[in-house]
Formats: sequence, C-alpha cells, structure tokens
Amino acid sequence: MIAAGGLYRWAFRGGASGDAYRALVAGLVDWLLGGGEGRGERFAPVTYETPNGIPLQWRWTGAGEPRNVVITLAMERGQRVDTLRFDAGGRAELRLPPGVHRYAASDGRGAERGVVAVDTYSDEWRPAVPVLASQPGTPGERLTSAALRDRWWLFVVAIAAFAAEWAWRRREGLP
Repeated sequence: MIAAGGLYRWAFRGGASGDAYRALVAGLVDWLLGGGEGRGERFAPVTYETPNGIPLQWRWTGAGEPRNVVITLAMERGQRVDTLRFDAGGRAELRLPPGVHRYAASDGRGAERGVVAVDTYSDEWRPAVPVLASQPGTPGERLTSAALRDRWWLFVVAIAAFAAEWAWRRREGLP
C-alpha cells in the first residue's frame, strides 16, 4: 500500500484542495524533469534556428548563478571560439553568420553540444501581400475608392430629392 494513495481525490474536491493537488503534481513533475533530460546541461539555445541578422538567444538551465561559458562553434569554414555572457536573468545572445553551426562547451565540465542554424534570409526580405498602388506621375484616382458617405455632395443630392418629392406631394395634396 502507498501511504499517500488517496491524494488523487483532492483534485475532485475543487477549491483549495484541488489547487494544492495540482501544485503538488506540478512540483513533482518539475523536479523529475528539472535535470535537462539527465545530461546535466548548464545552457541551451532558446530556439535552434534564427533569421539572418538576429542574434541567437541562449538560456541558463543549470543550477546556481549564471556564469560565462566558452563554447566552440564548428562551421563550414572552420572553427570559432566564443563566450556566452549570461545576464542576471539567465539570457545570453550570440551573433552568428548564416549557416549551420555545431556547438560544444569547450571547458570540458558539461555535456552541452548540439546544432543551431542561422537562415540566409532576414524578415525584411520575406514576400509581402501585394498592394495595388498607382505609378508615380499618373493619376492615382483610378485605383483608390472612397466610401459613399465620404462624398458630401451625395448627401446634398439626396436632401434635394427628398425636398422636391415633399414639395410635389404637398402640391398634389397628398399626405
């Protein structure tokens, strides 16, 4: 028998006991998964790919205060050694040239290694939705449209038509 066998019933009660059960289960799952898949990693990239011109984001996942980490990057054109300088929030940025980069911690204390990619495109070169616009030097009135309520003279025509119809009805003796 398990000593805490009836704890699952807390979730069905709702209120404070349901919240306590969810907090207990979340704490246990967080504790079980907190080891970085059991490899003892201290840092990891936030995303494994980024557009050209945007720095690659890294986060500190190890225990204790974030420390600077020296990493070795293997690229198509050779190797590069760089330092990840983590801020107080556990974030670091690293600008890399476009391509596929294999990284590894070069201090030998950690098992951090993996692959990150920097795309050759950047966001400003992505195709946008086509927009119709007039050519410079040609009248642009043909391509633009305005709502009927934006044309004040239509209101004048409508009021004049209603006034003329009212005057005609009065003259004929109609209500």
